[in-house]
Amino acid sequence: MGNHCMCVRTEDDPLTPMGEGQKGSRDSAGNGKERRNPKCVAAIIADINAGLTAIPIHGGASWDYRTGCNSAASGSLGTGDMQRIAHRLASPHQLKRLELVSRGFGDAGAAALAQAIRLPSCRTLSHLSISHNNIADDGFADVIDALRDNVTLKTLHCDGNSLSSGAIEALGECLQENSGLEVVELCVGTEPLPVTAHAMRTLGAGLASNVTLKSFTLSGEHCRQRRGDRIAAIVAPKEASEFFSRLTENKTLQELHFRYLLGTDGAGIREACAQCAAFVLQSDSLRLLDFTGNLIGDSGGGALASCLGGACPLATLVLCKNRLADGALTELGAALGKNRTLRKVDLSNQFALRAADGDKTAPNPGTAAGMLRLITGLYSNRTLCSLHVTDLAIEGPLVEAVKKLLQLCTSLTDLRHAETDMKVSLALGELLQKNIELQTTAAAAALAVRAAAPPVERHSSYNSDSETPSEDPGQQQQPQQAPTEPENARNGRKANGGGGKRGAAETRRRNDGQTPELAWRPDVVNAPDEQSDDENDGGEFVDVEFGEQDCFE
Repeated sequence: MGNHCMCVRTEDDPLTPMGEGQKGSRDSAGNGKERRNPKCVAAIIADINAGLTAIPIHGGASWDYRTGCNSAASGSLGTGDMQRIAHRLASPHQLKRLELVSRGFGDAGAAALAQAIRLPSCRTLSHLSISHNNIADDGFADVIDALRDNVTLKTLHCDGNSLSSGAIEALGECLQENSGLEVVELCVGTEPLPVTAHAMRTLGAGLASNVTLKSFTLSGEHCRQRRGDRIAAIVAPKEASEFFSRLTENKTLQELHFRYLLGTDGAGIREACAQCAAFVLQSDSLRLLDFTGNLIGDSGGGALASCLGGACPLATLVLCKNRLADGALTELGAALGKNRTLRKVDLSNQFALRAADGDKTAPNPGTAAGMLRLITGLYSNRTLCSLHVTDLAIEGPLVEAVKKLLQLCTSLTDLRHAETDMKVSLALGELLQKNIELQTTAAAAALAVRAAAPPVERHSSYNSDSETPSEDPGQQQQPQQAPTEPENARNGRKANGGGGKRGAAETRRRNDGQTPELAWRPDVVNAPDEQSDDENDGGEFVDVEFGEQDCFE
């Protein structure tokens, strides 16, 4: 088959036998007879033999939030199954992407896979996902140790396993030596908690010295524990502060997802958030900060707001589920009014906490007064494109405030809020549509200007002191005058390592000396500019789209 073929095996695949009588792996507690799944393994090996470059295999075990691991798995892979797969991977193959998700093969299966990863035949792999497989610290350490000298694997996903301090420490040690990984996702939360100070120091040292990692996720989602009326921290604020202080030495990280890790039972939240803000301000590469579910409250929110001034490099900020109240919302509004780089801000679910937060009874700390101050603070912002406040009902004084915001901040084309009355929704929808039309017109105008330039000018250095000959005398003036601004801006971007083409509005910001490397735009604005040459600029940062289920709930 061709190199771009993909085989997807799921629960519905007839090659994956289902039912209680099938053979596979042991259940999450190690009970029962070890079951095998020969047909599923045969299908995987057949796909590898066929020369497929991608084999995503999802399904099988189901995640049990009570035990923190996968339940008894239909379609699971036992130790023998993983050894057969590893044996095939030891021979030459074309596999680039391998996803073994929810197969429950545990530490023994991870150890077998690690042996194959060490071999030269697996240097073709660039993406590996081993999420939801009952892997504990020892199994993860085997896999991550096999990647120390690996330079071809770029992405590693390891969510939903039974990991704790040992896994974090192993990852930190690997990152000090590895020079290939670009994206790492890790979910922790297994006892003993919180994560040890030594593990967080090791992880911080690894990230500080690593020169290839672009996106890092550390999450404790679904692993929180209630202690009375408080929610326990998976990472103590003191250790988080030290972790962020080490990150200031990193020069390549573009996305940091630090989710569901801090709790309500420890002092030092403000200090941890202040260290995070200091890291943001000192970073030249960071474009996205996801701080979802850390319950930082007003003290932490105010500390993070301090990094959102004119020097802030961020293009996307996610602060969902953090119990931000009036004080933090007021400070965020003042800071965002001065910001000229952020394109997307998500402040959803501050007031109405869900059961997933582990605290149904906590009072709603925010009020409409705090949100009103946030909205009015944004009046002076001219670059924000997307604002999510999904637990806010726009009513009363907020209606006129939001209308004024949409009239002043014409870049805002995406506003998500709670249900309100139909008349208000229609009025806001009309204003949003006008902004979308303005942005689309600006993008189309910039595209038309570029299209009017002779091809020779797009591939040669333009000298303003010399005239470029034109075949049509009637168009002699247009190629020299109209393309000058976007072409010079584009040349300046390539010389300075800036971001991609973003239309006339972005060009004006570059000429004003404000040059964010990442400019977020809604799809309707980006559509005419899909041929951006960002990916050809020596590996510069490119836009990342987020699924609604990840950050924007």
